[in-house]
Amino acid sequence: TLAYARARGREHRALINGSPDDLIPRVTRYLWEEFRIHMQAVAPKIIPGSRGEVSPGGRVLKYNERLSDAELREVLAHELGHLVLHERLT
Repeated sequence: TLAYARARGREHRALINGSPDDLIPRVTRYLWEEFRIHMQAVAPKIIPGSRGEVSPGGRVLKYNERLSDAELREVLAHELGHLVLHERLT
């Protein structure tokens, strides 16, 4: 449900410390510590039609190297949501 998704989001934001200062390094560290997933900037042609995606086999979150910091934060939040809500790769 939406209430469940919001509750899980709040839970993980608290663990990460959801303030915007240094958010990208903190989420990067959290992805590694919690899910053993590392991040990899890639050329857009590697992930056509996508700004970012988790590759289950390689335990890597690939993201478009041309993203701004604001766009990268959105991608990280989106992919983290998949990991948390769908328990992918865990």
